[in-house]
Amino acid sequence: MIKLKHKPYLYRSINPTSKHLNPLKTIKITIIGAGPGNKDLITIKGFKLIKEANIILYDNLVSKEVISLVSRSTRKIYIGKKAGKKHINQKAINKLIIRLAKKGSNIVRLKGGDPFIFGRGGEEMKEIFNSSLPSHIVPGITTAIGTTVGIPLTHRNYSNSVSFTTGSISYKSKPNWSLDLNKKQTIIMYMYASNITKLKEKLLKSRFSNKIPIAIVSSSSNKDQKLIISNIKSIESLTYNNTTPSILIIGYIINLYRGLTTFN
Repeated sequence: MIKLKHKPYLYRSINPTSKHLNPLKTIKITIIGAGPGNKDLITIKGFKLIKEANIILYDNLVSKEVISLVSRSTRKIYIGKKAGKKHINQKAINKLIIRLAKKGSNIVRLKGGDPFIFGRGGEEMKEIFNSSLPSHIVPGITTAIGTTVGIPLTHRNYSNSVSFTTGSISYKSKPNWSLDLNKKQTIIMYMYASNITKLKEKLLKSRFSNKIPIAIVSSSSNKDQKLIISNIKSIESLTYNNTTPSILIIGYIINLYRGLTTFN
């Protein structure tokens, strides 16, 4: 029998009342997922905490509807990033969060969708851990499952797996997508527009590329939500004509619910 010299797991509590943190301290930083856009889809816990915040730092994917829930007396700081426009970089955002919290403010970092699904929430959480400031995390509904167009991601007869991936890559990195299309898989791609040409080339190499439909969902869950269903060959032109943040759905399951909508 092999004996392990070290514990086979790492446990760290971020509950502010835990023994790992001073129980007399109050939460200084809360990372909250704002959901896909519709203000009714933010969690009850998230809603309560944004009402209690002194300062809210929010990004480009947090809808105006959700921001309207914030108290007028709360200081709101926009730190969003948008392709093709100047923006504050991630390192500066991390430093700003820590600096404001150390001044005694109750900080909420409000991020679109779920903070830990292609939202760089992990990078910010790492900095918060290193600062030893009391913190808390409130998950959000990620955009891919928050769409209300009526396309399921799985179905026991049509799709037995779902993959989440992103078209956005780190600086100087090359795309390394695992896009092995098959008849029983659904692929969800976030932030795909900047590498759409390479993505199209990759998808067209699949032997199923002529048969598998795609769906582009923009302004997910909002009143101006739009759904476009097409094929892989037209993906590039459709992307260039769409200027709002969108997700891309790829899979046979789209055929099941073509034309259906559940949004009122």
